[in-house]
Amino acid sequence: MGAIQRSSAALIVALFTPLRLTAPLFCFGLLPFSVIQHVVRASYALSERREPFRLAVVQNGVVVGLGLVITPLFHITGLSTVYIVGYAVTAVVAFSHFAHRLGRLRYSEVTVLVRMAAAAVAMATVVAASQALLHWGDRQPAPLVAIGVGTIVGIATYPAFLWGLRADGDLRALVAVARRLVQRTAR
Repeated sequence: MGAIQRSSAALIVALFTPLRLTAPLFCFGLLPFSVIQHVVRASYALSERREPFRLAVVQNGVVVGLGLVITPLFHITGLSTVYIVGYAVTAVVAFSHFAHRLGRLRYSEVTVLVRMAAAAVAMATVVAASQALLHWGDRQPAPLVAIGVGTIVGIATYPAFLWGLRADGDLRALVAVARRLVQRTAR
């Protein structure tokens, strides 16, 4: 009871196999999604309640409109692409409508955005490369191997992603948890 059996591992891999293409795609949607969230929060902070509603209408319009066309053709990969396009269009609209309140951006603020984009691209590249190597040619890896590789890639890339985003507090907390786990197992 509670142990992972070969059949349950195969079921997990079968469920997540279509997602091997969508996970890297969703990584590219992180930056526009973050822009949208920051503009919405800034709008609420300025007591502007209409802008978040308008952005939601734009995003839902793009997602539903494209989703009706693209998702039946490309299934789950099409759905993830629809969301990325919806996020990107909404981010451009949000930023262009809110840019007049921001004024000119300083160089340091632009480098933060570039660093965030580079971290997202690096993480997506690592995930895509590990999936490509795992499914090289006609090989189908054993289910437990696929789960193990996915877990290792996730554990290895998440701290690097936090470092790229300069999320020092989160990274220190993650290192502290890992250090405690190592100390407990060493005793």
